[in-house]
Amino acid sequence: MRAAAAALVGLLALPGAQAGEVLRAEAQRSSDGYTLTLALRVEAPLEQVRARLTDYANLHRLNDTLRASTLLEARPPVFRVRLVSHACVLAFCATLVQEQEVTELSSGDIAARLVPGAGDFRGGTLLWRFTPVEAGTEVAMHAHLQPDFWVPPVIGAWLLTRKLRQEARQTLVALEQGRAP
Repeated sequence: MRAAAAALVGLLALPGAQAGEVLRAEAQRSSDGYTLTLALRVEAPLEQVRARLTDYANLHRLNDTLRASTLLEARPPVFRVRLVSHACVLAFCATLVQEQEVTELSSGDIAARLVPGAGDFRGGTLLWRFTPVEAGTEVAMHAHLQPDFWVPPVIGAWLLTRKLRQEARQTLVALEQGRAP
C-alpha cells in the first residue's frame, strides 16, 4: 500500500487548487493494476501548462512528492525520463523509481509508457490531454499502472484517490503561480 501510494502519486504529481480546481481525481483497481483519472481546470494558458509539464528535468519542482526528475534521453518528439518519488500514506512511506518513455504527440497531447524493468512498475501507460478554456486550460489524464509491489486490494484504490487529490491540489497551485520550470 505505501509503495503504491508513493509510486502512483509520484507518477502523476500534477495539478490541484488555487483559482483553478480539481474536477476529478480517482483511482480504481483493475485485474492487473490501477486505473487513474484526473481532470483539472488550471488558470494558466495552455502553452504555459504544457511547457511546465514537458520540462522533464524540472518536474520535481511541481510537487514535493517528486524528489527527482532526470531527462535521460531526448530524441524529439520522444524523451526518456526517470522519476523518483517519495510519499507517505498513513504511517507508511516509500521511495519509488520509474522510467517513462514520453512522446509529445502532434496534437499537443502527451503519451507515456512506463519502461518495464526500469523501476518499481511492471508497466503502464499515461495520456495527458490539454484543452484551452475561457479561464485557462483543462488538463485530463488517464493512466493504467501495473505496480511491481503489493497493494492491499480493499483500501488501495481509496487511499490512492485521496492522495492523488491532495497532490493534485499542490501541483495546480505550482502551475498557476509559476513556481515550476
